[in-house]
Amino acid sequence: MFIFGFGDSIFGPSFNGMLSKSAETSEQGRVQGGSQSIQSLARIIGPILGGQVYVLFGHAAPALMGAVLIVCASLVLYRGVQMVKS
Repeated sequence: MFIFGFGDSIFGPSFNGMLSKSAETSEQGRVQGGSQSIQSLARIIGPILGGQVYVLFGHAAPALMGAVLIVCASLVLYRGVQMVKS
């Protein structure tokens, strides 16, 4: 829990700051509210889905999900690098 709390305390303010800078002044409330709504839904749906994955795959679930997330992150990073190059 300490690691999650630490990571969330670093991610939250930096994400909200970047989001704030990317939105127009007249859209700040809408963008920040939408962001908070999506984060709240993720905090509800994430544990439910995580529990179901754990029931299906047992003790190997964290390793499998970690591998899946690393592959997804690698694909996103690769596409981002390709976009910057072109």
